[in-house]
Amino acid sequence: MRKRIPAHNLKWTCGWLTIAGLALCWWLPLPLRSAANDSPPGIYGNPEARFTIALYADLECPHCQVYLPQLQRWIVTNDHVNLAWHHLPLPQPEPAASREARLAECVGQFDGREGFWGAVVWVYLHTQGNGRGLAAGTSYPGANPSLQRCLADEQAAHTVAAQQAAALQNGLNATPTLRLIDNHTRHTLILEGPIEPDALLSAVDLLSAPELSEMPADVTGAMPR
Repeated sequence: MRKRIPAHNLKWTCGWLTIAGLALCWWLPLPLRSAANDSPPGIYGNPEARFTIALYADLECPHCQVYLPQLQRWIVTNDHVNLAWHHLPLPQPEPAASREARLAECVGQFDGREGFWGAVVWVYLHTQGNGRGLAAGTSYPGANPSLQRCLADEQAAHTVAAQQAAALQNGLNATPTLRLIDNHTRHTLILEGPIEPDALLSAVDLLSAPELSEMPADVTGAMPR
């Protein structure tokens, strides 16, 4: 069962073998394009792709932690789709979830897309999950005074809170949730993840179907499961 608002916390059961496996198979080199430097830090894959998967996720969410590397591998092999991170820290794992989201935002400000996604992966590999956050004494590698000033500033906190509020306003209150967007027509589909690769391809095909081209962008809704 996925994390929802409200819901009791799930127990984090992944041991050292799981963490080691994630460390070995997780990180794929970020696919870079000529426009990469102009795209937001939270974009993974081809910034000019027709379709975007907005991933609403929480950095303390065990399901998101397991699903993200699978989704990244799928994005690498489907150049017409990119991935956009959308912060959705849930109440149960706070304040750790928002604190880690601010870290990713600040690293992204300084180091761009590589830094942002590197910080997301680092948090997932080091967090204890379900609101327990990073173990005492665990510090982000390469932390410097500039990063500390960013973490203490309100800008990163405002970005995280704004994304969280936008998601909740649209009725998205579980992680992971995917919002598939056709950047040509602005049609969207809401997919309650994790979603298998075949289902993602079917959703892309559905969203690009000719019969949808004449529909208003706000007509498309949730994909039947």
